[in-house]
Amino acid sequence: MGYSQADVAKQLGMKRTNRISEWERGDALPSLINLLKLSIIYRTIPTDLYFELFQELKIGMCMIEVDSSAIMQKDEPNNIF
Repeated sequence: MGYSQADVAKQLGMKRTNRISEWERGDALPSLINLLKLSIIYRTIPTDLYFELFQELKIGMCMIEVDSSAIMQKDEPNNIF
């Protein structure tokens, strides 16, 4: 989009760019509000801004679902309800 860190900081109501630098380096994550604002600034969805992190979380959640399903299926015959 061609925005400088100073441009983005100004749109987010920040006086300095150090926080944006931390986000870009992966040293910190923006708050939910700032993530939503960034998605508006860059005209994209929040998951696209942190695609790799989103994919890692999605895979992790799928693994939890699979584990939970396996446990529930294993326990079903003993379940009287």
